[in-house]
Amino acid sequence: MNKTIIYEVACFMRRLEEDNSIRITFEKLDSIYGLLYKGLNDKYLIVINSNLSPEKQLETIWHESKHLYSHDMEEGDMEVIEKEAVEFSKYALEYSPEVLSECRNAW
Repeated sequence: MNKTIIYEVACFMRRLEEDNSIRITFEKLDSIYGLLYKGLNDKYLIVINSNLSPEKQLETIWHESKHLYSHDMEEGDMEVIEKEAVEFSKYALEYSPEVLSECRNAW
């Protein structure tokens, strides 16, 4: 895995935010870190557990973003899809400050 994919996911998410195709909210959740939901209007909602530490919240945002970027809610082997998202989110967390700063100033 390299930083290029992290930039691709970050820029993809930024475009979705700019055209209001996605919203990220923070809610108190009991048993999960976060979830990705696709509405009937083809817009997305990511819900992040507000009880998590800020670092774990960011990791969860990366995790859910990877699901959306790579699989867009399509069916598949959930074990493989989850493993891929977990590995990506941990790797992305290492480079978050650099990537997020550059993506904010990209446009």
